[in-house]
Amino acid sequence: MVSGPTRRGASGVPMQPGLVLNIGGQGEVAYAVDINNLVSPTVDPELFIHSGRFLLANATALPVRGGIADAVKGNRFPAGDASFRLAVAAEALRVLRPGGSFRIWSVSGGGRAWLPALLAAGFSPATLAAGYAEGVRP
Repeated sequence: MVSGPTRRGASGVPMQPGLVLNIGGQGEVAYAVDINNLVSPTVDPELFIHSGRFLLANATALPVRGGIADAVKGNRFPAGDASFRLAVAAEALRVLRPGGSFRIWSVSGGGRAWLPALLAAGFSPATLAAGYAEGVRP
């Protein structure tokens, strides 16, 4: 299970994790809010829907205000076509606070398929790391 970013207080003591949105989420990211349209979950939704941690929504139109999330994650996310990947990346950029990160991987194409979309959406830097496409909102 992947943990979300940890905020630190003025004394450097860890506070609660920042807001992490797990698009296509199925409960695999600790402390994240899972956002899933439930079109093709790989596990029974009863196993990953936790009260207060799940939103039924489309990743191209996230139901949160802009600049609020510390991280957006997508693991085993559908690759779609280039316009879909750009729409998802642009939406991730919209909801991230400055300095927030987007990390995504698809079964077909891994992160390599996503890197051009992150760059086109405006993430800087945008790189490949451990097979994931990763970008930071400027």
